[in-house]
This record gives sequence, structure tokens and C-alpha cells, in this order.
Amino acid sequence: MKANVLLSGSIGALLLGACAAKPPPPLPVPPKVTENPGLPPPTVTPPPRPVGAWLDQTMVAGNWTWQREGERSVARFALPNGELRLILSCDPARRIVTLRHEGIASAEEPVTITTTTQRRVVTGRTTAQPPYFTDVELAADDRLLDAIAMSRGRFMVEIPAPLGTMIVPAWPELSRVVEDCR
Repeated sequence: MKANVLLSGSIGALLLGACAAKPPPPLPVPPKVTENPGLPPPTVTPPPRPVGAWLDQTMVAGNWTWQREGERSVARFALPNGELRLILSCDPARRIVTLRHEGIASAEEPVTITTTTQRRVVTGRTTAQPPYFTDVELAADDRLLDAIAMSRGRFMVEIPAPLGTMIVPAWPELSRVVEDCR
């Protein structure tokens, strides 16, 4: 009886072994590359940084301040001499955030706003009465506002001549205005 059990167990193992998948053939060995001793090894050179990249340019010296004016939340950027250059304000009734750039442009101008994560061209309109500003209105939930507030240390506002380009710091006062408008 023991012999029959051993024999049937051995036959079963043989049958199972016959059903098992065959191992895959070995992969071919790649050909050996011989080095040319007369040539120096190749060097990897990183691509050059773009000339004039905005992140490498100098920011305008100045400070942001924040205050509440009635229902409005307002951040102002002024030069060290006190000259006002930018205003970011919230109109909570309309849920609109306005970026005002000091100076006169034509009636409507393309304004390019660049952050570390986004670049967008929006339309700026010059105010009708002094003091003259070029205004850009954005809905309170516009993701460009988040990009401005969270930009890594700075953002850039470009308006065609005569106003030109300003690179200013992205300080917490900007986030305060955006959050107050939501």
C-alpha cells in the first residue's frame, strides 16, 4: 500500500511538472561597446539660463501696507519716497478685486501679469479722473489672484509704454485682500 501511495504521488508530481510553464529563454546579451581612446569622454552642459529672466531682475524698492476702508480691504505698494505705485483692493459687494497701476495708459491696454506659476494678459482701463490709474478687474475667485498671492517672493506687472514693467514683492497683504473678498 505504501508503494502505491508513493508511486501515485510520484506520478502526480511528474504530471504537474509536465503542465508547468517553461521558463522564458534568456535575454540576448547586448554587444560590447568599445570606447575610442583618442576622444575625450562627452561632457553634459546644462542649457543656458534665459537672458533677462524676470526672476533674476531687480524688484522695485518699496513696501506693501494694508488697511480697511469701510467695507473695502486695500493693500498699497509705495516707493520709499512715499509715491504710490500699485493698489490691490476688494469690492465685497461686487466680489471684484481691482489691481490699480499708477499712471496713464491709453483707454484700454493689455496688462501682462506674471507670477512663478502663471502668466496672463488681461485688459487694463485708465481711470477717467485724476489721479490716473490703469485698473485691472478680476473676479474674487479668479485663480490669477491666488497665483499673485502665492508667487515665490515676487510678481511682475507689464503695461506698454509709458508705464512699463514693475517687479514687486508678493507679501501677505495681497493674500489678505484676496481672502477678504471671498
